[in-house]
Amino acid sequence: MKTRLLITCIIVLSLVVLIPQALAKPVLAPDAPKYFDYLFTDMEGNPDRIYLTGQQIQFIKNIENDRDYVLTGDLELKLDENSRDFYEIILEYQFTVPIGQTDTPNTFWTPEQSGFYKFSIITNYDNPTGEDEGVLVHEEGFDHFTVVDKFSKAFHPDNLNCRLDFYPIVKPDYSTVVCVSNDTMDILAKRGWEPISFSTQSDHDHPITLEAIDPTKIVNANNQFAIDFYSQVTADKQENVFFSPWSISTAFAIAYEGARGNTADEMSDTFGFVKDDEERRTVFAAIHEDLNQKDARYKLNIANALWLAPDFEPFQEYVNIAKTYYDSEVETVNLVGDGVDIINDWVKTKTEGKIEEILVPGSLTAQTRMVITNAIYFNGTWVMPFEEKRTSEQDFIVNAKKTVTVPMMSQTLFFNYTKNDQLFILELPYEGDRLSMLILLPNEIDGITSLEESLTAQKISQWKNDLFERKLQVQMPKFTMETDYDLIPGLKNLGINDAFGPADFSGISNSGLYIAKAIHKAFVDVNEKGTEAAAATAIVMDESAPPTFRADHPFIFIIQDNETGIILFIGKVLDPTA
Repeated sequence: MKTRLLITCIIVLSLVVLIPQALAKPVLAPDAPKYFDYLFTDMEGNPDRIYLTGQQIQFIKNIENDRDYVLTGDLELKLDENSRDFYEIILEYQFTVPIGQTDTPNTFWTPEQSGFYKFSIITNYDNPTGEDEGVLVHEEGFDHFTVVDKFSKAFHPDNLNCRLDFYPIVKPDYSTVVCVSNDTMDILAKRGWEPISFSTQSDHDHPITLEAIDPTKIVNANNQFAIDFYSQVTADKQENVFFSPWSISTAFAIAYEGARGNTADEMSDTFGFVKDDEERRTVFAAIHEDLNQKDARYKLNIANALWLAPDFEPFQEYVNIAKTYYDSEVETVNLVGDGVDIINDWVKTKTEGKIEEILVPGSLTAQTRMVITNAIYFNGTWVMPFEEKRTSEQDFIVNAKKTVTVPMMSQTLFFNYTKNDQLFILELPYEGDRLSMLILLPNEIDGITSLEESLTAQKISQWKNDLFERKLQVQMPKFTMETDYDLIPGLKNLGINDAFGPADFSGISNSGLYIAKAIHKAFVDVNEKGTEAAAATAIVMDESAPPTFRADHPFIFIIQDNETGIILFIGKVLDPTA
């Protein structure tokens, strides 16, 4: 297995040799001890091993001096001030330093709390000859090392196993290690994850095999949602349909990151979101980066954004997740002022002008706290373009009672194709050999309803596997389509109710957020050269009106001591005017 020489250890940012600096000018004898350095290591003296809670660490004091001294002192270790708790531990030691000694006796410490540690040392020394005493003060400021919680299986880089062609990488807060592909590793490394360098694993008796992050579940869930939502927008309707399930899923995934309780359960069930936070977020980040190819022979851009009201501050953890895993822009705007115009301009820019207005004027109110937007734009050229001169006006049979005339493109070449008792399947590839259009054509002119009723994501996957190359005469219409959907009715039919109020988005803030509006717009133009498509999704999150407490009928009132709980007075108001 290939190794990646990017970092030395799995968890610590770097367990460097700590070289102290005197912050106070001590009163010292001319021949006072000379401190070389201080060093934290594991019990085997290795400074590059993982430091876990519950694992003993030793502190080595390397000292050089010209005569004997008795040293006493305190070693103080503190969590970084950015941590939630400011934790400190003081280690006391006393020993005699013989002339010329180095590697003085060690101090041992077993950390019980994880975090980023800085250290300070106060050392008193007593000269046995009775000469002047002094104090040495050494402090490293915010130079630090890391102590992490024990994982379910404590591990070291040397005893990790990933499946072939997958590599271990650790989350920025060092809480999770996963195995990912080489491409995903590069993506996550840009977001602060740290690839793990390790030696040959076969020498270890009990290597730990980590599960690789697999995008299949999220991809399958998106495809199933595409079919489920398609069934909603086509139910009892005879109209064109076009939408981007990935745009909708991504926008709702960002909202889902702040959902809790039944609100989260309903969203997960409908969209198929993986409930494991690390797996879901990692895969969304990897797919997002993978789809946004800058040097492809087609254009595919996907963008996300959070738009915040000026007086609204979501939890920083939520904002960090949106930025890190969904590449979200975060902007504070006057939502009830020019917010609609700003958001519409963003969508218009991200979709190359194809979606000009995702929000209508007046759609944001004083109760709107946040808007989540996703925009996706695609422009691809056919591998085998149609010749414009071969396009001609032909009949298109809408149903048994209606026929229309359309510009029908035509060409005869080799295509991936298959058929069965129900339909014909054709694949039209785009330049770049990655994206393609799959056309499902019922055998019967009026067979579209039957096909829709039997359509599943699994069938689509199977039909694509059944394709084979053969020479075909292909005739298909040019068309342009614009669609606009209110997502809430369809999503309610699919099982999401709480998100639209009353909701639990307490992972975003405690202000009583709910989804007041969910809008999706899409555009597609299919012509002789290829396809241009765009879509945008906007989720408007409002703040629930505060509940009203109106004491306009008889009530009981109590006066009590909050410290002891003693009720001092109790009464009832039957008629305030009596």
